[in-house]
Amino acid sequence: MKLLTLYNQFKITVLISVILFAIIGHSIKTSEKVAVIFSGHEFHHNGAKLRESLLEKNYDVHLTQVHGEQLFYIHDWSKTPLGKALDGHYKQLLLIVNAHGYEYNGGGGAQIYWDSFFELIKLFEQKADEVFIHIEACFSGNAAERWFPQLGNNVKVLTTSSCPKKSSVFNPFFMDNWGLTAQIFTGYYLSIDNLKPSANQSAFEKLTCNSTVSDLANVMYAPCTATTHVGGEQCCSKLHIWRGQNEQIDKWDILPINLTVKKVTKLTHVEFPGHKNCGIEQKPFDHKRVVQFNHALPLIFDSKTVGLQETLVNTLDPIKAWKLRTYNMPIKNKSGQYYFHPVPKEFKENNIAPYSTILEINDTCNAEKDPCNREQGELLLKNVHNLSLGYYDTREIWNLGNNEHFPYPTPHDPEQPATDYTTIIVVCVVVVLGIAIGAFVFFCYCKKKKHLPVRKDLPNARILAPVEIHTPLQFHQTPNSTTTLDIASN
Repeated sequence: MKLLTLYNQFKITVLISVILFAIIGHSIKTSEKVAVIFSGHEFHHNGAKLRESLLEKNYDVHLTQVHGEQLFYIHDWSKTPLGKALDGHYKQLLLIVNAHGYEYNGGGGAQIYWDSFFELIKLFEQKADEVFIHIEACFSGNAAERWFPQLGNNVKVLTTSSCPKKSSVFNPFFMDNWGLTAQIFTGYYLSIDNLKPSANQSAFEKLTCNSTVSDLANVMYAPCTATTHVGGEQCCSKLHIWRGQNEQIDKWDILPINLTVKKVTKLTHVEFPGHKNCGIEQKPFDHKRVVQFNHALPLIFDSKTVGLQETLVNTLDPIKAWKLRTYNMPIKNKSGQYYFHPVPKEFKENNIAPYSTILEINDTCNAEKDPCNREQGELLLKNVHNLSLGYYDTREIWNLGNNEHFPYPTPHDPEQPATDYTTIIVVCVVVVLGIAIGAFVFFCYCKKKKHLPVRKDLPNARILAPVEIHTPLQFHQTPNSTTTLDIASN
């Protein structure tokens, strides 16, 4: 009888432990949000900056740099390191392809055939409850036209930067900051004469917390035949919505933050009117560090002599959003030729994380406590002795080339993925809970046995356990807690 009772108590303990492990284990495998970015070789720096902005919004970001001379095809994405890294189930998955696109041979973007990308989308449909797809590439409309009839219901949004048989438009002088993708997914917009795509100020000021993808299309609206490529293609500079016109953007944490309006030499900032009331805040930085340079470095240059596009800090954004460019950026000059503007070797020597946010310059201009104005900040950036930087833990950047199937992390990025101890911690918690429950049950059994009355006068009588009268459970109420004027070459 004693062995049977202990056995039953042991089964109850094991059952409770299994239930707890299943509940907590499911929470490990299910992440709220994950973002996958494919960035072409000329857009790689843009992808790194975009990654940092999505990290601020609590996305788990996977970034891939794609290069090569010919379009290639990956049939089984689950065997790539990307597929293996996405080993859980996600509530939301954001796919962004920010690279060159092609129309010939069936078409493709980021050197990958469109049909191969669709194989990846089918994998994502299995791994996420809701999927948001945005393709910034020439002829991205060709891809959407091909995919649309085959998409599942959990693809909630499909947007592109061009319609079928047309190229996209971007301004090479602002390529890393003001393309269509950069504006929408960083939340920092720009309105400037002769820039395409350029944000519409009146439409921006009408945005609210409940605004939809269609409202963003109004902000970024421009005629689809605004420019003609030297090869003769018609071009687009607007946001094309194939699915998800009424999807609210706050759900994906892509509410606007700021609009910079530049007219001649005058620069003004227009904050998103409802941003403070929408309940979305920037994630605190995982790391903060101070970098000392052996000699003063110029991080911003005289635009009259070098060119505004060559600055290492985008000072058109509000000062609290200034980030340090750490990748060599390809620049197209007025003759249409590309050249690379290098970053100082001191950045690599100091192992500065890509696109870290500048918190303080020369112990003087503190973006959090004592911010200076743009003119003062630019003056300091011409002669930098030290910087205080904030940045996030990141994963490796994968380097994908022709049929190489994600062979290695890109060698010039020293980043390593953050170690995740969650599973170990949870297993330990479950084990401890199991032991505690077992000990408690055993203690109660022993105590109960000790206090049973002994009937000496009736040795063969059945020992009766005392009967306890339980009072109703008392529930305590707690307050509710609210809680892209050139064309992308093909």
